[in-house]
Amino acid sequence: ATGKFRAPDVGSGRSQNVHAVRLGDETSPPRVKQVWYEHGQAGAILLRMLLSTGGAGGFNHATYDTFNMFTVGEFGASVPASLVDVESWEELNDVNIQLLVAEPRPFNEYLEPVLSVTNRFCVWRSSSATTDPKLTIVKPSLDTAYQASWILDESNKADGERVRVERAADGLINRVVVKYGQGLDGSGQGAKTVTVENVASQSDYGRRRTVTVNAPTVTNVDDILGSTIAPAFAYFSRPLAIIERSITPAFMRMAPGDTVTLTDSYIVDPKTGTRGATIYCWCLGVSFDLARGKGRARLVFLPEKDPVYSAPYAPSARADGADDDHPGRR
Repeated sequence: ATGKFRAPDVGSGRSQNVHAVRLGDETSPPRVKQVWYEHGQAGAILLRMLLSTGGAGGFNHATYDTFNMFTVGEFGASVPASLVDVESWEELNDVNIQLLVAEPRPFNEYLEPVLSVTNRFCVWRSSSATTDPKLTIVKPSLDTAYQASWILDESNKADGERVRVERAADGLINRVVVKYGQGLDGSGQGAKTVTVENVASQSDYGRRRTVTVNAPTVTNVDDILGSTIAPAFAYFSRPLAIIERSITPAFMRMAPGDTVTLTDSYIVDPKTGTRGATIYCWCLGVSFDLARGKGRARLVFLPEKDPVYSAPYAPSARADGADDDHPGRR
């Protein structure tokens, strides 16, 4: 059987032709089944899936509550928009995806391939010390120490203990295999594979862990490899150090992916070998004992990396001058 089907254009309300569909053989007749197919920017599609209520359009969110009885059907996760950091999800629009939904499936099955291929994570976090937490998409980075979300030092330890530091190359990753672009039916027919090797890391430590990223719905892996896999290699292809220390109630809102500047009198400075250092790291996790009013944070940093190489701004030119009309201008 060969033919085409039509799908509504959510933005304009009109229908549009979608790809040709071919199914069946001489021995068994094809089965006709209603499915939902969509392709485009991942952030916009996932937000529509997350925020649509199936009722009147725009009820939950003016832009993304669009899957309703008048468009593609009465379905959606119906997550309250007040619990979602919409701007952080919109950053996923650098990824293009195609979806074929033939039956109910967990939302995370559509989200995880997009997160994996872009080195992002979904966490429950607050954007500041005074805002309520929301479902947020984060991308851990150690690019500059001037944008750290939290500052930890001796004054905000809940206990007077020394911090514990674990250093190992066990979790080192220097080879990534990305599989993407499978057929609409989920089969491997037509799938593409991209293998990225970190030669410098393999030369120093040998081939360690190989991470396989399955992104069957992603269609533009070639375009985003430079901005996703390369930064991941920069962080995970060298040995990491993990720090665990106590925290006070002021840091209850710290969340995985948050950047932290840590100053401690007992940590050995990886650059000088002496005790006492300021380390730039990101948060792996936080636990808190409400009964005792004390918590613990796990942080990770790169001993080989010195992040203090940039400033809040860098002027590109400086000019002095005056003229007859403006003698005092400089």
